[in-house]
Amino acid sequence: ASIGHGVMRRKIIEEILDRIRPCVDVPRVGVLGLTYNPGALDTTESLGVALVQACRREGWAVQAYDPAQEYLTVPFPVAKSLDEVAVTSNVLVVCAPWPDFEGAGVIENHPNVIKAWGAL
Repeated sequence: ASIGHGVMRRKIIEEILDRIRPCVDVPRVGVLGLTYNPGALDTTESLGVALVQACRREGWAVQAYDPAQEYLTVPFPVAKSLDEVAVTSNVLVVCAPWPDFEGAGVIENHPNVIKAWGAL
């Protein structure tokens, strides 16, 4: 990845963290989508993976889910289901627009949902 891409990703991560902070006193963040795009199986330098790591550096509880999770290799545990993450998280961040997330009641009815592409 180019230097520009890394700088842009860090800026987006900071924007997302800034949007999480006022939502709740003690964030329990659910990161949805660890790949670059729906159908992709590459997580190298992905926004979702970087966000999980950034949340951990903040000392926040964080869980992640990706519809392709059984095919992914990431340096942290991944939840088995969207529902598992949604129920235990007080903030959800959708990092990749997987069709599985579109119209999902657990996302639509969650009080704190941030779409990462809204941080661009």
